[in-house]
Amino acid sequence: MEQDGLQKRQDNSENRLKELRQSDEQLSKQIEDKNLNISRINSSLSEAKRQEDDSLELLLEFKTALAVEQKAFQALEEQKAPIAERMAELE
Repeated sequence: MEQDGLQKRQDNSENRLKELRQSDEQLSKQIEDKNLNISRINSSLSEAKRQEDDSLELLLEFKTALAVEQKAFQALEEQKAPIAERMAELE
């Protein structure tokens, strides 16, 4: 009888150990999957940051180009008035 009780306890312990090992394997797989997802997210974040930096650089280039064009336009406008006056005088 005592032998049966010990055998039953051993069987229960072995079954529980087997369940725990399976659970450990599942949790390890889930951790691996989560780490892979984190890696992908970090990669996407790095790419988004790079694109943001590129966009900011391009925006600054456009702002500079716009300022140059506005300055050139202003210079032409300033030249236009004296030319118009001179043309009026010649007419």
